Amino acid sequence: MTRKLAHPWWQRERDQVVEVGLTSETLDYLKKINFIDGPLVGAQVQSTWPCLQVEASSTNTDLTLPISGTIVAKNEQVLNQWQPKIAHQTWLYQIKPQV
Repeated sequence: MTRKLAHPWWQRERDQVVEVGLTSETLDYLKKINFIDGPLVGAQVQSTWPCLQVEASSTNTDLTLPISGTIVAKNEQVLNQWQPKIAHQTWLYQIKPQV
């Protein structure tokens, strides 16, 4: 059995901080996203914790972030906004990885 959202994230590193966003495949699967809720800036997150809630037209799901560390920024234009505009290049979080 294949998990539909086994690898929902893209990542890019900039100045020892990792930006993460949802892949094109994930956005296609979710279709219209109604709402995304997740950790606040300053939160410590683990890659094994389901800490991001996504409410979409196709499904409601919890996602785990792809890395462990500290949330240093979140995209306020997307997170906790009703029907956010998200493209495949839209970052959701900036995370300082644990060392």
